[in-house]
Amino acid sequence: MKKILLLLLIGLSGRVYAQKIVRFNDTHIQYMGRISKLGDAAEFSWPGTSAAINFNGSGMSAILQDEHGLNFYDVVVDGKVMNIIHPDSVKRSYRLVANLPVKNHRLVLFKRTEWTMGKTWFDQFRREKEDADVVRLMTIHAAK
Repeated sequence: MKKILLLLLIGLSGRVYAQKIVRFNDTHIQYMGRISKLGDAAEFSWPGTSAAINFNGSGMSAILQDEHGLNFYDVVVDGKVMNIIHPDSVKRSYRLVANLPVKNHRLVLFKRTEWTMGKTWFDQFRREKEDADVVRLMTIHAAK
């Protein structure tokens, strides 16, 4: 019985550790404002432009590249501004939010700056690894 429990735990933890990537053209992302979807990214130009996603977990990052490194974005989680990011002109990952309670959340990435500051290219959202879920699964299975 313990061998079966251990194999089940290993199988479940492998799935929980996998990062969830949501590309810019995924239908789970809701855009607001003037968005151009190019071949490999969504382009944000105007103030108030946003990308929103619902997710279950403790954190989220995004891969962004800014035209001139002059734009600022609010990171709004569950209706509350949790962070402000300032992407630079190199395409890279930005941690938007971390250490949230592991539950359902709504995240909105909201452009604060005017169009004269340039464009930003949004590639993807990436859910953070869920270490808390693995610990919770281990506790549940060990108790049975």
